[in-house]
Amino acid sequence: MKRKGGWAGWVAGVLATAATLVGPQRASAQLGAGMDMSAMIAPISSRSLESYARILSLDGDQKEAAKALLEGYQAQHRAAVDAFQTEMKSLTPRAIQEEMQQSQDWMSYGRKVRDMGIKLREGVQGSERNFMEDLKVLLTEKQAEGFVRVERARRRENLLRFGFVAGQAVDLFSVAENAKVGARAEVVELLASYEVEVDRRLEAFERWQRDQEKQFDNVDPMNVDMGAVSKAMQDAFDRSREIRDVNQRFARQIAQALGEGDGERFTDEFKRRAHPRVYRPSHAAKSIRSAEGFADLGEQQRADLKVLRESFEREAAAANARWASVIEAEEDKRGANWMEEMMQQAMGGGGKGGDVADAKQAREDLDSRTMDRLLAILSKEQAERLPAKPEPKPSQLGPAADMFYLPDLDPENP
Repeated sequence: MKRKGGWAGWVAGVLATAATLVGPQRASAQLGAGMDMSAMIAPISSRSLESYARILSLDGDQKEAAKALLEGYQAQHRAAVDAFQTEMKSLTPRAIQEEMQQSQDWMSYGRKVRDMGIKLREGVQGSERNFMEDLKVLLTEKQAEGFVRVERARRRENLLRFGFVAGQAVDLFSVAENAKVGARAEVVELLASYEVEVDRRLEAFERWQRDQEKQFDNVDPMNVDMGAVSKAMQDAFDRSREIRDVNQRFARQIAQALGEGDGERFTDEFKRRAHPRVYRPSHAAKSIRSAEGFADLGEQQRADLKVLRESFEREAAAANARWASVIEAEEDKRGANWMEEMMQQAMGGGGKGGDVADAKQAREDLDSRTMDRLLAILSKEQAERLPAKPEPKPSQLGPAADMFYLPDLDPENP
């Protein structure tokens, strides 16, 4: 069985093309030199192996043998990523400038990044393919019949790590587990159907991705066919929306089957994963929770804090729903023009206004007003005990980070 390394190889090709077109100095700073590729190309983890063991009903000896195989595989994967990271760190703006002056060929940066990406992809794919084949050797004939479910699980791990649209990079198995409803009979039945249906989309995407990778592998940075790139991006968005639609449909079915309480908790977890930038706890929310835990609150303060929290939660729910809605509306219009938009963002351009920016600002204004009301309730000494507002952390993906979803590289900004 030929395994692929998920989105990373194809995304690396897209970023390499963008880096070539943006320009080597800016691109090295924003589209790769500081990027942690270990997050983009994640190895099979111990937690994943535990999941595979449950799927296959491995016995104790089989689990120990599988763990030994995993350690060897992870070492090979780490070596490939470390080698790539070392090469990327050498591509400083100064080093690139010196190379261009010597060769008089500024496109050499694009070729180098492309070739490095190919080498990394082939290395991690090979080690993963070997691990999977070695794991199958440990199985009984009956266990081997269920290995297709392991393949599906790994495909979800790989291909649902990245998304062009909200709700795509979500695995409902993980949502159910985090919402603590995965063992419910109605959920197990729906997830079994979801597993098969979403995998059909993921397999189709994987086949399409292989074709795209072959094209990117042969891209000449001196002669980029932007028409072909635009078509590829339109295809990527169309396929991404198909995956998102499956996720959303089954998420609604599961929530409905669970009913009030559990269903609401499941939906909240799905929203948090579908729109991590929208639904992550804000500084205002964390501050209210912290204040309600103060032991020296007066009776009136506690009552005022309760009113503030309930008011904030209602307004935040409406503001978040609006923000998420306009994001989805904008993403539904994206496609062939995505590369152009991403490059504009990477170069510091692109529109800053629009419905999404307005909705985001409305949420930030709500947080600001809420903090003012909170400080008015607390004494000066109590206010000093509130959690400090963390400084925003820049994404490793630079200004273009809002153009797609890659949770492992998305910092926990307040």
